[in-house]
Amino acid sequence: MRSSTVQENLADVDVRGYIEGLARSIMFSYLRPDQQVDLRFEIEDIKLNVDTIMPLGLIVNELVTNAFKYAFPDGGGEVRVSLGRDGDGFLLTVADDGVGLPDDFNLDSLRSLGMLLVRNLTDQLNGELEYTSSGGTEFRVRFSEIQYKKRF
Repeated sequence: MRSSTVQENLADVDVRGYIEGLARSIMFSYLRPDQQVDLRFEIEDIKLNVDTIMPLGLIVNELVTNAFKYAFPDGGGEVRVSLGRDGDGFLLTVADDGVGLPDDFNLDSLRSLGMLLVRNLTDQLNGELEYTSSGGTEFRVRFSEIQYKKRF
């Protein structure tokens, strides 16, 4: 009886609670005493299986970490994380109103291990990764839920 409860939990993870908790932990780890950064969320009530939430969480971890590490060298701003349905799939957006990306940033010729990881994890989710960098940075990941593989 207990194993079916565990299996149901692995197939049905509360995305909002997971992502908000993860992003807040990152904020407390990287926020400097001289910074004032607001963390905002727009996350729909969505449940995803563990095979989807694991790569999604790693993507959120990398993008939110990069925002706190690089977007606000001279003070503060805002980091926004949103997740919602997008047609048959989902759209994750991580955005900040910081300094933007370097002029030579290019998804096709990445040298950063973290951004390579984001691109590979997006591929694992059968997704598409896009970005804009004007008046801040915004990454968008369109993805589909991965078919859950029963383990028990």
